[in-house]
Amino acid sequence: MGTNYYWYIENLPQLPTGELLPIDHDHPSIHIGLSYSGSHGSNFILAQSLEVIEKACKKVFDDHAVIDEYGSSFSGKEFLSFLNNIYVFDTHSIGKIFS
Repeated sequence: MGTNYYWYIENLPQLPTGELLPIDHDHPSIHIGLSYSGSHGSNFILAQSLEVIEKACKKVFDDHAVIDEYGSSFSGKEFLSFLNNIYVFDTHSIGKIFS
């Protein structure tokens, strides 16, 4: 089991990445990725490139910009700190719909 992370889009005209909001919340422009525990530590399957995620998080550094599937929200700063503790980033799902 893992946890999905999404851009927090309530009352936003566009995503922190600058893209317009799509209708499907599992669309890769809203879905950031999925974290799960691996044999060596935390892993993260990326729905967007790490570069795009980091740039967007810096843009919304102090704002609650990320929400997980359980309703917990994170500022850009908090999410960057979370990403710094990831052991493996899986890039095979960038741009694909998954959950």
